[in-house]
Amino acid sequence: MTQDQRLVLERYMRLQKQEEPQSVDVASVQRHKAKPQLQALEDIFVLPSQEASAGQSEKQRGRGGICKSAIGGKIYGYYVKAGISNLIFCTRIQRELSDALRDHIILNKILDHARSDNNKSFPARVRCAVMLVLGEEGLTDQAFFRSVTVVISAHHWIGRPLWVHCLQLQRALEAWSQHDHARGRALFLGNSVDASYTPLRARQQWLRIRKVFLQLQGEARRPQVEARLHKMETAYRSAHERKSAHFCKLQQQQKTVRAGPTRAKSKSSEALLHRVQRALSAWRRASRAERKQQERAAVEERKMAKKRRWDGKESMEDFERRTRAKSDRCSYHRT
Repeated sequence: MTQDQRLVLERYMRLQKQEEPQSVDVASVQRHKAKPQLQALEDIFVLPSQEASAGQSEKQRGRGGICKSAIGGKIYGYYVKAGISNLIFCTRIQRELSDALRDHIILNKILDHARSDNNKSFPARVRCAVMLVLGEEGLTDQAFFRSVTVVISAHHWIGRPLWVHCLQLQRALEAWSQHDHARGRALFLGNSVDASYTPLRARQQWLRIRKVFLQLQGEARRPQVEARLHKMETAYRSAHERKSAHFCKLQQQQKTVRAGPTRAKSKSSEALLHRVQRALSAWRRASRAERKQQERAAVEERKMAKKRRWDGKESMEDFERRTRAKSDRCSYHRT
């Protein structure tokens, strides 16, 4: 929650103390701000599923925030509902809306602390955040939290999530740890498939999650829950098979897309190697031609030196004059 939103909440609570709760309208509080930054308060009067109208979307009914505890038209109080990393917290029921607003601020502080510390495991972060914030407020987790729910995502296998409702925070964190260990590495996220996904691995993952979920239900409820799970698996089997086939196809497409740059890089490397080999061949040919030219020049030089050698049959003056004339003729022909 931003600072502006907290200031508006404090102003609203002051108005609650000055006036009767029935005469206070949330819209009048929102008009005190020039900029409408009260998006967090839009879910104050979220109706429970029994009161939700037929035209209300599931997304709106599933939002957290400050909710009513009501049956029919009678309101018994207000409570706060918020979630983080597959944990849903429900606070105590307050008769006054101003008290529920205060609990909303406290719960947001807890979630902010749990998100900010990344050096610890998630259960340890939640414990530290709860102890820190509730300790400053003089509260305990048993008094502040009415329930903590662990959400188990099972859409891939039965088309819906599963819930484990706990009355104590420690029990919920232990259930969250067991489920996280059983799930292991995520094989898919939304419509994106991991490279290690196979229908067999997905089936093994579901069996581990299913086993932990049944263990968390207790011995008394286990047969009933197991029968219901079997019924949901049977009803969703055809959709699960289509989804598995789609994921296998999607995984193959992702492999092709990932292999594209590798093939292009390989072709580029081959072309570069070919150009290097051509350059080396040209350099070798030029080196051989230059070496042969130097060898021919050396042979010609030896021949000329041999011809210029004095054999003693003529005088030295005649030999030098003839050699000089021959050298001048050779120089003339070269030019």
